[in-house]
Amino acid sequence: MSAAPRLVLRAPLRAVAFSHTSAAAVARNGSLYTWGAAPLLAEPSGGGGGAVRRQPMVAAEASRRYNFSMVACGVTHCVAAARCR
Repeated sequence: MSAAPRLVLRAPLRAVAFSHTSAAAVARNGSLYTWGAAPLLAEPSGGGGGAVRRQPMVAAEASRRYNFSMVACGVTHCVAAARCR
């Protein structure tokens, strides 16, 4: 039996959303984090099309351009609300 993935973020969070295969979080500073199964990840996982990221990773390019406020995940998508920085 494998251990369940845990959310390990040091940043205070504004919003968190989960789907069956992926998750996303928005930090209070407006950064967007994603983890879970591709292709719903905001940044490439580097492990190929079926890769699963078990730890949150900041969506660096998007977080430089936008200040995120909300996030939602569905079965086949994730969507986030943001303003330009």
